[in-house]
Amino acid sequence: MNQANAESATTGHQSGGADTNKTDLNNEASFRASYESIDAFVKSKLQRYEALAQLAGEEAKLSFNALLVAMLGGIMLIGVVGMFWFLLNVLAGIALHYIMQPLLVVIVLLAVNALCGFGLLRYLRKVRGLIGFSKSFARIKE
Repeated sequence: MNQANAESATTGHQSGGADTNKTDLNNEASFRASYESIDAFVKSKLQRYEALAQLAGEEAKLSFNALLVAMLGGIMLIGVVGMFWFLLNVLAGIALHYIMQPLLVVIVLLAVNALCGFGLLRYLRKVRGLIGFSKSFARIKE
């Protein structure tokens, strides 16, 4: 009987060791799955931030180009269009001088110039709206 008890004790001990090995393997597999999941998550986040950095770079280029266009537009407005507008005002002033009172001519010309100036200001505000990193900031907030 001692021999039977010894065998059952040995097999019990051995089967208990097998259960421990299975638990260790399950824990190790679970740890690897968790590690791989976390690793995949971190890699996806890094890819997202790299794409975000690229988007910010492209927006910086777009903003720089929009700023350059706005500056060149302002210079052209002052130079070429300003001179044309001056000559047009002189001709309109001379023509209106023969039709109405000189003070009324000045008021009409100032009103026309103010309307055109407000139109140009509105256009420059639209161009200024292109300058900035609004898309990048919106992506960061997600």
